[in-house]
Amino acid sequence: MKNHLSIALFALSFMFVGCSGGKDNPTPNPEPTKQTFQVTFVSNGGNEVLPITINSGGTVLTPAVTRNYYDLEGWYRDSVLADKVTFPLTVTSNMNLYAKWELRDYRFDVSFTSQTATINFEGLHNNSIYLVKTNISDSVVSAANTGIVNGIASMAMETGQVFSPQVGLNPVLDEVQRFNANPPFLDKNAPFLLPKVKYGVGESRMFWTPTESAGFIQKRATLRASGQYCNIWVPDEYFGLTDDMVRFEDAEILAELFDKIYPVETNLLGYEFGGGPGGDGGRDGDPKIQILICLDLSIAGLFSGADWYPQSQDPYSNEAEMFYVSKGNVIRQSSAADRLRIFSDTLIHEFQHLINWNQKTLKLGLGTYTSSWYNELLSKMAENAIAFAAFGVQHSPVGGFNISFLTPYYIHPKEGLTEWITGWGIADNSYNKAMLFGIYLMRNYGGAKLLHDILHNDKIGIESITEALTNISPGMTFEKAVVDLGEAMIFSYSSPKPKNALTFDKTVTNTINGIEYTVHAITNRTIEQYFDLTPMEMRPHSISMHQANEWKNKSGNLSIAFERPADPNIVQYLILK
Repeated sequence: MKNHLSIALFALSFMFVGCSGGKDNPTPNPEPTKQTFQVTFVSNGGNEVLPITINSGGTVLTPAVTRNYYDLEGWYRDSVLADKVTFPLTVTSNMNLYAKWELRDYRFDVSFTSQTATINFEGLHNNSIYLVKTNISDSVVSAANTGIVNGIASMAMETGQVFSPQVGLNPVLDEVQRFNANPPFLDKNAPFLLPKVKYGVGESRMFWTPTESAGFIQKRATLRASGQYCNIWVPDEYFGLTDDMVRFEDAEILAELFDKIYPVETNLLGYEFGGGPGGDGGRDGDPKIQILICLDLSIAGLFSGADWYPQSQDPYSNEAEMFYVSKGNVIRQSSAADRLRIFSDTLIHEFQHLINWNQKTLKLGLGTYTSSWYNELLSKMAENAIAFAAFGVQHSPVGGFNISFLTPYYIHPKEGLTEWITGWGIADNSYNKAMLFGIYLMRNYGGAKLLHDILHNDKIGIESITEALTNISPGMTFEKAVVDLGEAMIFSYSSPKPKNALTFDKTVTNTINGIEYTVHAITNRTIEQYFDLTPMEMRPHSISMHQANEWKNKSGNLSIAFERPADPNIVQYLILK
């Protein structure tokens, strides 16, 4: 019986096994292979980051990467670093990710504990290095005493100077500047021999007029336009309708522009003698500024402190609060835009001199024209700070309302920041140097408020600028600002740049007594003028910028050795860019 049961069970099991391969029980399909993608990291100077292969839909965490002298700003999908990604990053395709870096350590002061000093750079990646030298003293430092880089024994180069500072080539200009520098005794209550008279449009009077060829000569001029704050006088001999003559239109435009300038400039800088609320009109008893158009001037304008005195003290005085503008500057500008640009520059510039005369010379007894660089610097700063507030137009620091020009050529060791070359047509470098330094100061140390504080303190020259700088940036001095100028010149117009680097491309806005003053960023120039490492004579308060071919686009390591300058007033530092 047992045998028959075993046979039956065996047969049944066989039947079940045979049925397992039938159509009612198909074999399941294998799972599909998952798609994978590769993420490649381009570290742009950082340490190498290996590529990652990851399944579609997987996520990537922020890779660990470092670079000497830099902080990682982020990773981007594109090589132009425009499309930033966030982590964790979901991967759905092959991709390249590019690192963007922000320069952190970029300035390296050259400090000496012995006769030599060495600065070592490691892990550079297409970096360039620049040397900035500064003479922080008021004396000339010979080339041989400025120090040597990398043991270079090149012949020292003495830059010299074509014209001595404070020496001009025009007798009238020299006479005016000598008077302004050393005015006679200032008796603000001295009576005038002539009565104070106010004039109406169409009336005439005689003026002592500065000329290049004949000194001061008398000319009869007629009041051709009168604004709320000024009178425009034109000598009769060159008033007319032809292109080479001054027209009614020219005089009226000058008056209209000055009426916009006056409240903005006086709000920032202060008033002329006898001006402002409660003022008595000053020496001529007229609350309006007298502006005389001159024939024989090849410069844009002129201010003479002599006009404040009675003729009993100075025979060439016009006994008025006034300044002069060039006829050539007036008639050569055919377009409205040119007139706005050139006229406003000149009016703002000369009016600062007139205000300065009252603020510093009359109130405080300080002869600001003994430091022409200081007074001209303030006028160039005023041009740049006031135009936008007065006209709502972005103002160029060298003429023009589209900022388009800035060059380091005018910051050169052959002429220091505290020197001034005078003379008709030869002072362009001095003016442009003042412009460059002034716009640097305002964009990095307080905007128009810095100019306001300079005009309102009781000092002149270096002390005046230091006090104003310290008020805005505690511990800041004029000498340190001169040293730091090189940094601003190197980093301006470059991208990317360190967050805190000094530059020209900053916009600063101040509101002073309800009026908004804006100095705009200058962004579209590159600096290309650098000297080699040959030692150069350095004028008082001058800077020079240097570079060597082996410092350009450098990768890897670099060691730079310095020999201590014989003159302790030479300050040096390297910029890594």
